[in-house]
Amino acid sequence: MSNLPIAKLDNGTKNQLICSYAALLLHDASSDMTEEKLTSVINSSGCKVEPVFLRMFAKVLKGRDLSQYLSCGGGSSSQSNAKTTEVAAPKEEKKKEEPKPEEKEEEEDVDVG
Repeated sequence: MSNLPIAKLDNGTKNQLICSYAALLLHDASSDMTEEKLTSVINSSGCKVEPVFLRMFAKVLKGRDLSQYLSCGGGSSSQSNAKTTEVAAPKEEKKKEEPKPEEKEEEEDVDVG
């Protein structure tokens, strides 16, 4: 998504991004996540968002510490990601190849002269 110009994003994605950025601003200001405050930040930026997104973000973030969401890296810990990866794709056992002894090439003395 970061490679796409904003103009090419659909309206739902734009609304989510705008609300996410507004929530991050409010978090940095140590402010409550309310619909009114999200609306104020978004209006101050000159953006417009469908009201359903404002209600949704305000409801989800109400009384929660946004830093918990930010620190978990996509909604799960790295430890649980490692377990999921192990279950999804078992480790393949690779046979160690023993180094082959190098054959010494005989250098011939050539008279160039």
